[in-house]
Amino acid sequence: MRVLYLSYTGVTTLVGWSQVWSYIEALASRGHSYSLVSFEPPERFAALAPKVRARASELPIEWHPRKLRTRPRFISKGMDWAVMLASAELAYRAGAFDFTHCRNAVAAAAALHLKRRHGLPFLFDMRGFWGDQRVEGGAWPQSSPMYRAIYRNWKRREAEFVGGAAAINVLSHAARRTVESWPSYRGQPISVIPSSVDYDLFTLRTVDRRSRARLETGLPEDALVLVYLGSLGTVYRLREMLLMFERLRRAVGKIRFLFVGAHRPDQILREAAVAGVELRPEEIVVKACEHHEVPFYLSAADIAIALLTPTFSSRGVSLTKLGEYFACGLPVITNEGIGDVKEIVAQVEGGVVLSAQMTIQEMDKAVEAILDLPKVDPDGIRRRSMKMHSLKNAVDQYEHIYENLGGS
Repeated sequence: MRVLYLSYTGVTTLVGWSQVWSYIEALASRGHSYSLVSFEPPERFAALAPKVRARASELPIEWHPRKLRTRPRFISKGMDWAVMLASAELAYRAGAFDFTHCRNAVAAAAALHLKRRHGLPFLFDMRGFWGDQRVEGGAWPQSSPMYRAIYRNWKRREAEFVGGAAAINVLSHAARRTVESWPSYRGQPISVIPSSVDYDLFTLRTVDRRSRARLETGLPEDALVLVYLGSLGTVYRLREMLLMFERLRRAVGKIRFLFVGAHRPDQILREAAVAGVELRPEEIVVKACEHHEVPFYLSAADIAIALLTPTFSSRGVSLTKLGEYFACGLPVITNEGIGDVKEIVAQVEGGVVLSAQMTIQEMDKAVEAILDLPKVDPDGIRRRSMKMHSLKNAVDQYEHIYENLGGS
């Protein structure tokens, strides 16, 4: 297939590299050709653009990067929207495409424009309920008349994207059920492809790698190590994760909390104080690293954690970190109400799922089951999770969607 791929997520970002570029590169190696428009943050672009260009030159991929704007504050998104629309039109005139593959909101507006003006069908790769995430995260406070109007307009546009798409992809079965209930949905095929993981990169932790990772991070060999991977924003419940850490510390004594990501220890310590958790500086270790280094540092851990606020938009979430934990053979502590997390953990047989409330009493009751998690066979966790989270499986599903779109 000849595909015009529109992504507001830059391929030089961590998410874009693992969840956009990985798919495109694998599909291009199977013979599909791409014209890729993506929006890149300047600092990441300067460092990684040569790497992307070099790999694109070896495949049928034409990359058209655009600058991601964050200023002026209130109109930068509108400016990006206009650039995406113009870039899509220019790309359409320069090449002949079978369809547009658009990733999320800004891209969907441009894809809908091409469909209405030129009849080019598009795959709406939703990646979640973006407008609702903005409201729930506080970016669009509904106490403001301006943001209420923005949200209403967004929901109208979202309905147009759903109604105009030739095919739709979502990240969870919970999201699929939600979209199928909307009046704008008109029976198009909806696929479910969770966030995927490169199982060739995220390999099973070994005794040797565990020892080396603990030596480099200063983690004691005889401590229980809890790990959290990724950013800490408004959705992620750091307070509850620290409370869970405290419950485990009471049970085992010697324990450490490893944070893999660009975090500040002083902020974590302040949050612990607010939560009433007595956390000593030596009990936390923070390690910032590049994506390809993440499996090494995950090897230092015994149990992984990811607790989130369950909201309406959470139905559309697929936790990339969950698949990365599983690929390394790590059992997890998480909570229900986040996409298909409860069902996934049950199938993988490698974790404890708290309720959406995440009460102290529930955490206390869960401690015994959590302390049994390191006894679960890591290879079994990895093997069972591959059916849902492997990059190869995701690419196979995308290729099936492409064949159906091309055939229609």
